[in-house]
Formats: sequence, C-alpha cells, structure tokens
Amino acid sequence: DGSGARDANEGYMGNVTFTVAKAGAMVGQAVSSGTDAPFCFEGLEAGSYQVAQIVPGRVEMTTAANATIEVEVGRTVGVEFGSRLRDAGAAAPTPAGEVAAVVQPTEPAVEPAAEAPADAGGFSLAAISGLLVMILAVVLLGVLIFLALRRSGGA
Repeated sequence: DGSGARDANEGYMGNVTFTVAKAGAMVGQAVSSGTDAPFCFEGLEAGSYQVAQIVPGRVEMTTAANATIEVEVGRTVGVEFGSRLRDAGAAAPTPAGEVAAVVQPTEPAVEPAAEAPADAGGFSLAAISGLLVMILAVVLLGVLIFLALRRSGGA
C-alpha cells in the first residue's frame, strides 16, 4: 500500500536485486524469487556494510533504496525493504519523503547456509567485468596522456 511498513496482507516482490558492500566493494548479491525465503550472506567480517535494493521496471520503492548496517560476530542482522507495482501511467517516484529501511538485530541464525545463493559470498561476474573495464579505461587514459606528452615534448 506504499506506507513503508509491511502489512500481513502484502506479498513479496520477485526480481529485486539486493547488494551488500563494504567500503565500496561489493561482497554479495542476490535476486529475490518473490517468496518469503530470506537471503543469508554468511561469513562477513564485523564492520559497517551497505545493503541496497535495485528494483526492476514497474516496481517502485516504498522505503529507502539502501541501509547501512553494523555487523557483529555471532549476530544476524535482518533488513527489510519495501516496494510495490507502480501504476502504468504514474510518474517515477522522487526520493523526498522516503521511509528508512527497517534494520533489526536478531538472534544468531539457526538456518543452514543452503538457502544462500551460490554467489552470495564472492564477487559476481558483473562486478569482476566492471572492474576489468575500469582497469582498461585507466590504462587507455595513461597511454593517451603519454602520447600527448610525447608529441608536445618533441615539437
């Protein structure tokens, strides 16, 4: 209903991407299937992490796009984000008035790690590809600067 709080009659959205990052480096990513099954990112070191949601197409966020959480050894932290289907004729929402994501520390997890997606603990192909593109761009920029300096120095 867009209230920013989950009601008992509200379901779960599929195809929402969740990312977990620490100091700007992605440490996990998962895509929701539209069920109540949680994503578990296990083996994280203690510290501050940023959790973000990326919604597809007609889905709009009813809570903040991201949340910063503090991870402690032996504790499980739950984060819930809200979203809903946007009306076909509605304009894209603005960030003003967004409600912060719900972050609630809970007891240590007793669920096995089998529910975690295979790439939850490592780098995704997209993250590695992006890093390679950035490295190639820096090398190309260096070559262009070198050639420009060489031409101006020889004249």
